[in-house]
Amino acid sequence: MLIQAGVNATAAGVLVTTNLFDTKSTHIYTINAKWGLGMKVVDGRETPEQLLVDINTGQIRVVYRSEDNTMLVFDDKGGVKEVTTADKGQAVLTNSRTMKLANAAKELVKIFGASPPLDVEWLFVGEELQIVQARPFVTK
Repeated sequence: MLIQAGVNATAAGVLVTTNLFDTKSTHIYTINAKWGLGMKVVDGRETPEQLLVDINTGQIRVVYRSEDNTMLVFDDKGGVKEVTTADKGQAVLTNSRTMKLANAAKELVKIFGASPPLDVEWLFVGEELQIVQARPFVTK
């Protein structure tokens, strides 16, 4: 049995160690991010913030910035609730957070290998990065 403690993330999401728009670009990582807990990143109802990061040069390309003014947080009863955030219009991932995340993923690639690409679930609590899970990226 694995028990994982829940923490109220300020930002969360998924990084894939390949460019999902051009899978031949193995040095470019794709990041999807949302404010708060990461469930909104994968549920498919809203477009997350999307970034491409060239791990060799540090160049960050913004594909889409999140327009959300809400975020998911844990409630007192053990569930999840949606609250308003004052961060609307601001980047979920600053350049500093983006590079911290990309460099952590680069280290995971050294450990697990580059093929197949990794699917890395992550979160930030303030500026502290926490890796939640890393596994092979599944396309089918």
